[in-house]
Amino acid sequence: MTGSSFFLFGHAAYDENRGVAAPPYAPTRYTRPIEKRDTHPALFRALMNYEWGSPFVFLFGGLVLLRIIRRANRSDPFSPSFSGNAALDQCERTLDAELEKKHRPLRY
Repeated sequence: MTGSSFFLFGHAAYDENRGVAAPPYAPTRYTRPIEKRDTHPALFRALMNYEWGSPFVFLFGGLVLLRIIRRANRSDPFSPSFSGNAALDQCERTLDAELEKKHRPLRY
């Protein structure tokens, strides 16, 4: 998603420079709104506000997803970035003690 936001930033800068605004994506059943700075300045500015706002939404969404994924990796025991916690260590010690008790020879 963050890669898409960089593409959208570039597209918005390109449209702002040439003076013709056309969003890079639109549903296929609708016609793409194309506005020129010289003929309709208010509509051009409104469309450019949309073009400049959408990359920020994509960037924010990508950063939120990245944060969620990194947090999940820290709590996944099979992940290389697992941070562990005290409760898990205590559980491991308890299970090891029970396993050791099970394999001890019986005393008469």
